[in-house]
Amino acid sequence: TCREYALQALSNLSFDKENKKPMWIATQAALITSSQLGAPADRKCREYALSAIHNLSCSTANQGPMWIATKVALVTASQLDASADRECRASALHTLANLAADATCVADMIANYSVDITAAALAATLLDSCDTNASVRRGGTRLLQMLRQASTVGVPPTPNSAAASADTASGSSNSETSAGGSASRQTTRGGGACF
Repeated sequence: TCREYALQALSNLSFDKENKKPMWIATQAALITSSQLGAPADRKCREYALSAIHNLSCSTANQGPMWIATKVALVTASQLDASADRECRASALHTLANLAADATCVADMIANYSVDITAAALAATLLDSCDTNASVRRGGTRLLQMLRQASTVGVPPTPNSAAASADTASGSSNSETSAGGSASRQTTRGGGACF
């Protein structure tokens, strides 16, 4: 559909560091709406929207406003359990972990959403060890580490320390590539402190 192609393009454009802040400002309404689509026919649209939100969450300038605007959509997507929703769930978990690096975001997560977020992250870490679940497990592990560190110390964790711990625990590197239905679809989690 046209919506699917448009969201795929936004997801691809969201990788560029220079695009992150202006892109979030310009596209947040469309991305949030699309990230909440629930019909099976809209699954790819939801996947691309959550992928773009995940990529845009790497910008510290976006993190506070993004948490305020997307918290319900991200918490909901982090709890998806159908195997067809694996990419959506992984993007939501990684986005939550990125947002947990912001002191205001993590304080609200812990105060108001800790049960839902912790349950989603724990469930993700308990998935079987097949390769198709690797990104979801890493996202859950990283999110738990960010929340634990923030609640223990009372300050936001550094993304580098949690990411390094997650990679060591999962035995993986900082990047992964997942191919979608279209030739240009590529999601790479990496690039410094943001995943």
